[in-house]
Amino acid sequence: MGRRLSGIDVRGFDEGRKLNIQNFLSHFQGVKQTGTGWQALCPAHPDKHPSLSIGRENGNILLHCHTGCKTEDILEAVGLTMKDLFVKEPATPSKLVKVYDYTDAESKLLYQVCRYEPKTFRQRRPDVNGGHIWDMKGVKSVLYNLSEVLKADEVICVEGEEDSDNLNAIGFVSTTCSGGAGKFRPEHTEALRGKDVILIPDNDVPGNEHMAQVAVLLKGIASSIKWLELPDLPEKGDASDWLKGYSNPEDATERLAIMIENVAEFENKKDQETDLIGFVDASKWIESEPETVDPILVNTFDKGDKIAIIGALKQRKTFFVDQMAISLAAGRPFLTWENPKPRRIALIQFEIQSYHKHRRIKRLAAALGVTADDMGDRLQILNARGMDITGRAGLEKITPAILNIKPDLVIFDPLYKLSDGKENAAEDAKIILNAFDILAQQTGAAILYVHHDAKGSPGDRDIRDRGAGSNVIGRDYDCCLTLTGHAEDEDCIVVETLLRNYAPQDDFVIQFCSDNRGYNFVERPDYLPNKKTSKTKPKQPPLATYLPAAESILSADEMEIAIFKERFKKQTGLSDRRIRDFLTWATSGGNPPITTREIRGYRTNKKWIRIKGQADNE
Repeated sequence: MGRRLSGIDVRGFDEGRKLNIQNFLSHFQGVKQTGTGWQALCPAHPDKHPSLSIGRENGNILLHCHTGCKTEDILEAVGLTMKDLFVKEPATPSKLVKVYDYTDAESKLLYQVCRYEPKTFRQRRPDVNGGHIWDMKGVKSVLYNLSEVLKADEVICVEGEEDSDNLNAIGFVSTTCSGGAGKFRPEHTEALRGKDVILIPDNDVPGNEHMAQVAVLLKGIASSIKWLELPDLPEKGDASDWLKGYSNPEDATERLAIMIENVAEFENKKDQETDLIGFVDASKWIESEPETVDPILVNTFDKGDKIAIIGALKQRKTFFVDQMAISLAAGRPFLTWENPKPRRIALIQFEIQSYHKHRRIKRLAAALGVTADDMGDRLQILNARGMDITGRAGLEKITPAILNIKPDLVIFDPLYKLSDGKENAAEDAKIILNAFDILAQQTGAAILYVHHDAKGSPGDRDIRDRGAGSNVIGRDYDCCLTLTGHAEDEDCIVVETLLRNYAPQDDFVIQFCSDNRGYNFVERPDYLPNKKTSKTKPKQPPLATYLPAAESILSADEMEIAIFKERFKKQTGLSDRRIRDFLTWATSGGNPPITTREIRGYRTNKKWIRIKGQADNE
């Protein structure tokens, strides 16, 4: 929205609207009323002085950050969406009816889910002063009843805290995640590692889709997975509704234990695999806001995406990716791209010996001014050279270690070392690309792979046709960054982007620079992004390059210029035009290295050439 606020008078709102705006304001800190609305600290950037204006106009809430933060980013930082700017006033005041505590492994309170009537939910975290802060900023999302879940061998997953409490009350260990259906995340899976998990979905499409997502994320992590559909549930019914059918809790406990014992494991039931194929009713999308994305490089790629880095031999693709990883881990911008926050990176590299990788990372970090404290433990590198990690089996072998890192981005460098089968075979390429999809689903991370160009001149090809092997590779990614040699400067590279989910970006030029600290890529906005192609003429060396050859020819004495040109051409292979350019350069200026002497007269035109200083009078 980003509109300028002016002339908004909130004094005329009725009591219901005053209540609603106060609920909205409770999500922000440092709120002060002004003549036109309110001012607050902007949660989307480190704000020391209130720079966020809040007001109402025609029943809508308006936001404007005076430092330029986007409205969507401001709302996301406090757990709100754009829909909350157009809240309809409740017919009756909300009443707090239940508070659910989410704690860490030691039962320390992290945050709470508050249930209101009419049925709505809000989340808050404890304030150091004893109150509450109505947002989830900086709070790690955990499973409900976490301390008991970690101690149990068997855990029931349901949708909703009320269901979980009711099952816990009759002797089971049950859990859920805050936020409802669709909010189970890869970071929740670690608490269920090695456990027998029973999934009990609500009796509706969102409930089945939610548990299908949980099943996918727990594959290979839980010891076993069972899918239990409770009998005789009404439409949209849940575990609490099923328990109401038993007046004696002991009967419910016995019946549920028998059903759990007899239901087959999820992986062995073909009919239950169909539950993973969950069609979405588009009308539900129209009525709700889409889930917010988590951008890693702003307007380029997000968590969960697949990214290809493609370039020809000797384009320093690995240096490019290593610099990206260091920048992301340190929370720094990467070249022209903004990075919203520090990221956790798992980098699996197959080509370089550990010693050389160590040296490269050290020198890149030094050139970027990144210290160990800046990066923390967020960049984890697996030197996989010689470890026989290939194909889907190799990827599955290292997946548990990747999950332990809880990465935002997983990098494989290069792709061909991981791939199994023939590079040109579409079916073989699909195997590893599908394995990347599974890894992205399991970890929630973006998956980036480094790939080489086919033979020939990559600058001749469209970005869609870049990359060696099957064209499946060139159609699968969400983001592709290509590196192509520059037409005029061999130390420069043209960077192009191809994006599935964001607007096109301008090509730009980078240069690999080094000094006594280290080396890194820097932007060269003074260069036009002219790619080297098969039609690019080879760059000619500076004219000064040929001065030693001229000096060796003229070392003895001056020489007739025609004889010099003949010998100079034979020694350097230059064209007549290039020789004329050389002589113009060498004999002009304030202190030319070569001088000439000329005699002109009737039918006489002679010219000699010599090194400056050869004559006795110089």
